[in-house]
Amino acid sequence: MRTPATASNGPKPELLPHAQAHPLPARKTGQFLMRTSIRGHLLPESEQDAKLLFSQKLHRHAHCAQCHQPLDSPTAAHTPLGWAETQISGICEPCFDEIFNDGATS
Repeated sequence: MRTPATASNGPKPELLPHAQAHPLPARKTGQFLMRTSIRGHLLPESEQDAKLLFSQKLHRHAHCAQCHQPLDSPTAAHTPLGWAETQISGICEPCFDEIFNDGATS
């Protein structure tokens, strides 16, 4: 009889500290481990991750669809979720925040 696959049945992938809070599948890229989206592309969580994706030509989006700045620049995002969003939507974090501002003042 086969045992159903569970998280405890096999070796757990090594996760970086920021990936441990988000238990999505991760894929090793060079010496770094990055989360993957539900569509299978890599999601950076820092400027260092973004630069690694660009250097290995693994990025999905190269420039912001709104302001056209490079998505591996230091101003493209300020949070781990913002860095991931650059490769999900192709929009930098400042433009994303501007588009989806719900009227809250900063």
